[in-house]
Amino acid sequence: MKNFPKPWFRPSRNTWYVTLNGSQINLGSDKDVASLAIGNCLRNPSQSVQHLI
Repeated sequence: MKNFPKPWFRPSRNTWYVTLNGSQINLGSDKDVASLAIGNCLRNPSQSVQHLI
């Protein structure tokens, strides 16, 4: 069973990331926005992350 991707924080850049398909995707500095962006990323994997944030 696969795990649901969870955001993780990189303190040196003050930024939230998620790893999808082996790529680290920058979700921004706000945790709440990052959580919403993950949902959008999973629903529309073909779209650029910049359009989702």
